[in-house]
Amino acid sequence: TASQSGRFLSWVGLNDEGTRVGTWRVMRSDGTGERAWPVQEWSHSSWVGSTDRMQGGLLPPERALSWMHAEDEAHEIIAQGAYFVHSSATPDGEWIVSDTNWPNIGLQLVHIPSGRWDTICLDQSSFGHPQYTHPHPVISADGYKVLYNSDKTGIPQVYIVNVPDWLREEL
Repeated sequence: TASQSGRFLSWVGLNDEGTRVGTWRVMRSDGTGERAWPVQEWSHSSWVGSTDRMQGGLLPPERALSWMHAEDEAHEIIAQGAYFVHSSATPDGEWIVSDTNWPNIGLQLVHIPSGRWDTICLDQSSFGHPQYTHPHPVISADGYKVLYNSDKTGIPQVYIVNVPDWLREEL
């Protein structure tokens, strides 16, 4: 994927059969500076707006959310205490929303500058093998709405939850 600024590209190597091999990679969009991301333990990751930073949940046993600039040599922990799985960030680098697992404690709103986080809602997803059983939350650009998937009714459906002002102020 390309960073929003267009300055960097990131990918995971695939073999001829289309399965993942190798490592998470990053390079400048002009083709220079190709290297492995110094952090390989992200469960899933995404760019944070135009910051040229990638963020993601760290695989257990870390139970943390971290981020790093595409040219940094080390990642920084943003928040700890849950297994943050699928996450997305606001373009301004202020907020991240993430689902959780092992155990599923619901969708978490994370304030990046403070590292504070709290539950937005319980998604009640089954987190089974099919991808449609995972919430995969996405936060709106302004940080006030979260779109997510849940199969809590037995049929996968898309939900929207409003992020209350009091929660943003608390964090």
